[in-house]
Parts: sequence; structure tokens; C-alpha cells
Amino acid sequence: MADSMYWAAPCKECSGMVGYRDVRYILDARGVRTQETLPEGIIERRCDHCGAAGVFALQRLRPTSVKFLVPKLP
Repeated sequence: MADSMYWAAPCKECSGMVGYRDVRYILDARGVRTQETLPEGIIERRCDHCGAAGVFALQRLRPTSVKFLVPKLP
């Protein structure tokens, strides 16, 4: 799980990250594994840390390690 990557963006209300889904990889014409690209559009997601809802453009999401998405327990 430590090496899992998710498409994510910073929360607009807190310092947490809002995850979209796992990063998938595709093979390019040379057979090299590359990251997929997300289509244009917007999504609405809730932050797991503070619960704030936000609207995010898919093109602004970045691959982020899963350790930044899981809220830390107090």
C-alpha cells in the first residue's frame, strides 16, 4: 500500500488531500509503462480530513502517494 498512487488535489479548507482514484498505468507505443492522463472535466469530492466539499478540475489532479490521503489519527 505504501507505493500506491492516487490522483489527488489539495483540500481548499485544510491541509489535507482529496483523492479521486488510483493512478493507472498504460503502455505506450514503445512498450514503456507510463501514467494515464485524465480527461477534461470536473468532479465534486469531500475531504476525508475535514469533510469540506470541493469542486476540482480533473486536469489539476496530480499523482500522490497514498500516505498523504489517509487521515492521521489524533
